[in-house]
Amino acid sequence: MHDSTHLKPHLDHRRRREPPLHRAPATAPEAPWPPDPIPGRVSPISDHPVVPQSTSQNQTLPKSPLTPADSEISARDEGNLGLFDVRLNLKGKNGRSLVLELGSDVLIANSPVFADLISDHRKNLSGLCRIEVPDVENLNVFRETIELMFEEDIQKKLLKIGVFRAIDILEVSAGIKFGRGVSSCLKYLEAVPWTEEEEEKLRDLLPKLNVDDDTATDVDNINWLVDILLDHQMAEDFADMWANQGELLKMHHNASPMVRYELSRVSALLFIALGTRKLHCPSETRLKLLQVWFSPMLSDFGWLQRCKKGLDMKALEEAMGQALLTLPLKEQYSLFMDWFQCFSKHGSECPNLSKSFQIWWRRSFLRGSETFAIESR
Repeated sequence: MHDSTHLKPHLDHRRRREPPLHRAPATAPEAPWPPDPIPGRVSPISDHPVVPQSTSQNQTLPKSPLTPADSEISARDEGNLGLFDVRLNLKGKNGRSLVLELGSDVLIANSPVFADLISDHRKNLSGLCRIEVPDVENLNVFRETIELMFEEDIQKKLLKIGVFRAIDILEVSAGIKFGRGVSSCLKYLEAVPWTEEEEEKLRDLLPKLNVDDDTATDVDNINWLVDILLDHQMAEDFADMWANQGELLKMHHNASPMVRYELSRVSALLFIALGTRKLHCPSETRLKLLQVWFSPMLSDFGWLQRCKKGLDMKALEEAMGQALLTLPLKEQYSLFMDWFQCFSKHGSECPNLSKSFQIWWRRSFLRGSETFAIESR
């Protein structure tokens, strides 16, 4: 994600109640701001700081504080601790910087990323905490995302911002694991029409989103995303991504039942789309998707029947069978045997793929008869 590739803590802090809203004195002419009041103090800086090298999206965020030499607090900083205990220093790729001075309570409550940094810092130091975010693509978008943490009705705010900006905010929210921000953006995007330019922007964003992190934070968001992409016939890239989620599959094995079932709900939506031909994937993607997520679906199908949440279970059964029949015969054999063993033991707790199984069986028999005839000549 380009708006928050790397975060690092700078100084110590103490936890305080959120202060009244106001701005800090600027050290340079102010950049243009949105008209709404801001949650904390803001200082635009144009001293052209050295921007650290960009890090990849999947790099682990640093958790340890800087050395004591880097964590000296000025008398002015100490005097402000009664109002603000976190200083967020955003460094843009264009050389400008933006400083947000905030109370820690809201950051901790809304972002596990900031909560972890603040918690690690408090283990060793006290006083003001400084967190640096380098390589920010758009300072105002990052700032607006932080502001949304102070909103009770985020979707109402998004109505004023518009689709294009909401997609930018979605990216930042996913990067800092701001769950309310992600879910609000997805619900908003689902409810409003898109232009071609906005659709292309969302399509470009999809590969940058970290699905593992997003799921761990709020698994329902993935279901919202899949619904949106399927409605707009844009789910091919997501299906390919879902088929290659090895870490997410491990999460399914080890996670709580509720998380497991929601992951299988995502797979169910994709299976239905495959079977009804709303989703067109290359054969390799279709095969990988079924190889990875077919077995978890067998395990979770009984629960999905009892808690449908709008899922059409008959459509799911038919779609799974149809999807299996599109695979090469060798792979059909393997997956149908998995299903047959499950169905023999658990009956109605497994999907009923009997019709597709019979079709596969006849095809296999005919293929075997043809092979035997050829070999006998």
